[in-house]
Amino acid sequence: KEDGKGLRLYKRITSVYNNAGSMDSEVMEDIDSFLIKIRDKDEWAGTWDTELTKKLPEEVRVIIRLRLKNKVVELSQSVKPRMEP
Repeated sequence: KEDGKGLRLYKRITSVYNNAGSMDSEVMEDIDSFLIKIRDKDEWAGTWDTELTKKLPEEVRVIIRLRLKNKVVELSQSVKPRMEP
């Protein structure tokens, strides 16, 4: 979410035990940029539509750049999605 203080990353928490709905919990603040990249074969893209491709991408990378003590720090994580039979 973006507010007057910049970008913040939230996690939505939903209880499976009651119908109280869901709540958002702040995970990270002072985010400069948030980027998702998708790889299929040797090509990286910024979007993916499984309805069109009829398959999952080979790799998904999330890149977050945030300000930490007046320095920009980059965090990234890549995963290879798969479907279990």
